[in-house]
Amino acid sequence: MYWLGGFGLAAALGVTLYLAALRRRTPQHSPLPGLLVAAGIGALAVVAVALQAFTAPYVVGEQRDELTPAMQMYQEAFVYAKFGTAAAVSTVLLLVLMVFGVAATLLLVLTRTRLEYDDEGPPAGAPRPSAAPVFLAVAGVLALIVLAVSWLGLGDWLTRITDGGEPPRDLANVGINTWLPPVVSAAVGVTVAALAAVGISGLRPSAGTASGC
Repeated sequence: MYWLGGFGLAAALGVTLYLAALRRRTPQHSPLPGLLVAAGIGALAVVAVALQAFTAPYVVGEQRDELTPAMQMYQEAFVYAKFGTAAAVSTVLLLVLMVFGVAATLLLVLTRTRLEYDDEGPPAGAPRPSAAPVFLAVAGVLALIVLAVSWLGLGDWLTRITDGGEPPRDLANVGINTWLPPVVSAAVGVTVAALAAVGISGLRPSAGTASGC
């Protein structure tokens, strides 16, 4: 059930990817290839993140079949003292993530996917198209569904967030030790991923340049 807590994040990422792919759709160019690439990258990213999930299964996972590879590594090493088994699990997980990374890179390179900053806005004074009422209604219903599913996964956590009793005396140190390392690792990971995306999309020749060589 706790997996539903990430449904809202997955939906938000999917909407962002599809909006980017549909940004420059024209009658001459079908958005379908861009949508398929976005769907492939999104699927690989979701599976990779799920395989490395640790906090949620550690806190609320009760059954053996609910364990992720990251949680299994922890249990084999620090609960059962089977460091060889934990090392084997980590090696297999690393190989799977390497395959996902190579697949995502090949998908971006072979499809010539590029990241571009689109600063072409409508002319000054031009009328802006208004959204159809049906579209707004459908978007509102989908947003309510996303919120309901997310609450189904996170509601138990959110309603018990203050059931911890007395706060620790060294609350500042606890916050630093628990929040600072993930923030640093997330910042480094996002920066490296952004640089990799710029390198893949911006530093290679475009289709026209490559065909003219």
